[in-house]
Amino acid sequence: RALFLDLVSVSDVVIENFSPRVMSNFGLTYDALSRERPDLIMVSMPALGGDGPWSSYISFGPGTDALGGLSDVTGYENGPPHKPGNYYADHNSAFHVSTAIMAALASGGSIIGVMGLAYGRGIPYTLSLFAGAVIGFPLASILVAKPLRNFGKFTITDFLAFRYPHPVVRILVPLLIVVSFTVYIVAQMKAAGITAETLLGIPYQQAVTLSAAVFVLYVSIGGMLAITWTDVIQGTLMLVVILGTALAMMAQNGAPTTIIAEATAKAPELGQVGNEPLGSYLGLFVIWAAAIPVIPHIVMRVFTAKDPQGARLSLNIA
Repeated sequence: RALFLDLVSVSDVVIENFSPRVMSNFGLTYDALSRERPDLIMVSMPALGGDGPWSSYISFGPGTDALGGLSDVTGYENGPPHKPGNYYADHNSAFHVSTAIMAALASGGSIIGVMGLAYGRGIPYTLSLFAGAVIGFPLASILVAKPLRNFGKFTITDFLAFRYPHPVVRILVPLLIVVSFTVYIVAQMKAAGITAETLLGIPYQQAVTLSAAVFVLYVSIGGMLAITWTDVIQGTLMLVVILGTALAMMAQNGAPTTIIAEATAKAPELGQVGNEPLGSYLGLFVIWAAAIPVIPHIVMRVFTAKDPQGARLSLNIA
């Protein structure tokens, strides 16, 4: 048990596939594990649910295939249920849980993720990231906008197929984009569902469905222009929320210097330079400054602009 807890302390994710009673009997509940790693993500995937009359039963792929109705639709028409050729529940559950983990890791969002980074590494460390990101957009407008726009291509696939003219490239690139963006979109839809459920009282499933429908609709009709306006609205909302919260805090607690002094007194790690070497701060700055010009959704702005001037304007406004 001690060895397992040592492993948990240096892990980002714990996945367990036992029936609900096992981890509890071991004393390895999420509360216990999160004491070793406060930001731990834990996935529990019992075969027959975490509660209910069947939750204490165990099962494997063949059993869950049958319970899910897959066996009933396999085989010949009007024949008896038949075992599928593969135990789909085994590898499909692994695929879905890995997607859920990536969604959990990616759903931290701008504000929430930055707050976590500030608490974990300190405000100075967070500012080094922001500085790199701020530099990245004008850097992209200088180094990336004109050369990419002058290629006359409109998608990442077109550009890479032109740069590396091989049929495999044209096939693999869109597949990789679809897979990576699926994980990204899952995180976005999850966050939208949770937000709508919390703020508007809409059931989570309905909120996710509605968000997905709106997303598909405005992208299909409005294209990149709709996405750009969405970015503008999101940025405006973020500024309003942040400035509004700041003004409310100042009205209640006094000047910003007083608030910062109180915050760092209660959580000294917020204002301290962490244990990371100077190279770590510089590295975070350089990574974000260099990453912004090559992130796919940033590059897509360049491809969809009318000319290099439009591409530069879009990047600088962003």
